[in-house]
Amino acid sequence: MADNWLSNRAFEHVIGGSRQHSATKSDFPEGREYIYERLLRVSYINTFYNRTGDFACPDFTVYPTPTTAALMHSLGLILKAEPAGFSVFYDTKQTEGLFTYLRRQAEQDGSHLPPQCWTRLSFSLASTNPLFVNLSEVPIDTNPMKENFYFTNQEVTPTEVPDLYVLRRKEDQDTDHELLEVVPVEIQVPVTPEVARVEVKSISGKVVLCKPTCAPPSLLLKKLPSQITCQDVEGLPPGPNWKCTSYVYLDFALLPEGRYTIVKVNSQGIPVAPPEVILYTMSAPLPLCFVNLLFTDPNNPSRPDHGVYPVKHLFPKPGEKTEIVPTFYETRFTARQSTWSYYVVPQPQNETFRDLKIEDVTPTSTSRIHFAGPFEVTLPNQTKAFQFLSQEPIPLQQQSHYVFRLKGKHPRSHGERTLIHRLPAASPAQVLPKHKGEVFLALAPHLPPDARTNERYHTILSHLFAHFRVKTGKTEFLRRLQLAGAHPRSRPYRELVAAYPERETYADIYVYV
Repeated sequence: MADNWLSNRAFEHVIGGSRQHSATKSDFPEGREYIYERLLRVSYINTFYNRTGDFACPDFTVYPTPTTAALMHSLGLILKAEPAGFSVFYDTKQTEGLFTYLRRQAEQDGSHLPPQCWTRLSFSLASTNPLFVNLSEVPIDTNPMKENFYFTNQEVTPTEVPDLYVLRRKEDQDTDHELLEVVPVEIQVPVTPEVARVEVKSISGKVVLCKPTCAPPSLLLKKLPSQITCQDVEGLPPGPNWKCTSYVYLDFALLPEGRYTIVKVNSQGIPVAPPEVILYTMSAPLPLCFVNLLFTDPNNPSRPDHGVYPVKHLFPKPGEKTEIVPTFYETRFTARQSTWSYYVVPQPQNETFRDLKIEDVTPTSTSRIHFAGPFEVTLPNQTKAFQFLSQEPIPLQQQSHYVFRLKGKHPRSHGERTLIHRLPAASPAQVLPKHKGEVFLALAPHLPPDARTNERYHTILSHLFAHFRVKTGKTEFLRRLQLAGAHPRSRPYRELVAAYPERETYADIYVYV
């Protein structure tokens, strides 16, 4: 029983395929001395963590999937969690046994090509930092209960460091990760009449689960609809009395955790809808990332491979030798770039400041950050404040190197002086998604009638209205918006929100002077 369970979980049970094999004691010679060497290492990188210079990210805890935990125990592999990553070690006394096992798992398709080996280790990464999404350049509304970032060594990018590779999903992506929908153990898939069956394919492209949409009444008397597979109806001629359903239920309980593709096909086997890529993974501890690491090149003839693997030449050609080359990977995130919004709050409120401005005096910077403002605004607690907005997004950093200085004139002093030598940097805790239109609407009631021609407001308004066209003209539009009081039901309000449907992130910073 244990043998079959491990085989089905650890390696894709292909419908109609041959029985897989599990590792046995005969694969591994007995030995008293244990010498472990590194098989692979994965480091977590996030450019937000700039304090030490290596961008090491301490925000994850690694968990092997149940399938992988059983496989590693069977093969004598050891997982070692590290402060900003993890390593997998193998027993050097069992190297040949590992090679033998991988070869036994390989699939031969009958062609002259080498067998395909899809044996892999899979890990879930749970975030220990509740602000990870805020500080990273990922969708701000990412919900780990619904979606996870997926990494694989089938797609890697070399780095400037020899033998170090960034795990990617696709070579042509701008980011180093793919965001996949997370599904529970059982899901409901709606189907239309032209769909004959729903197939679930693994990363190898093999069908590992198949459900028909119709079945004969005689079969329904023997099995529940959820238990019927495509094999049960294969070869049966469809009849007019067949019972069809508008939903198919897919049960992933007997499949290993991983990335799957759901395909709806007709009776000729032709897809009738775009494929849906999903991720089946453990639900607790709540993961944010999923890492799939193949042992060796799968030799997949259907697509070019851009991967790097620790086991080389599993099926050696003349002059080649099967060997393990320790491989180093990175999962890489970048720091979020947000518009910084400073609120300068006078203390006490009757203090009056003139000619307030924020200057960028960062000593190591070659280009300066400019701020638009100030805009006199009223905070939700009815406190008066002066708002400044950065004219370009600024990256968040664990230890910000930016030096922004607040200057202005005070009634009790002569001339301009520095009010705050170094303004506080933005915190990930204060990052919020906002529409550009929303930001402007909050400012609109506080703008003077000549805001379009007033140089004080010109920069930020030009930034907000960069690609905006209104029939009445920008100046007239602004006047009408101010008269409407930025009311959500007013036409100018609706036009502005419709013009800027995309959201940007803003980091609010409150300063009391």
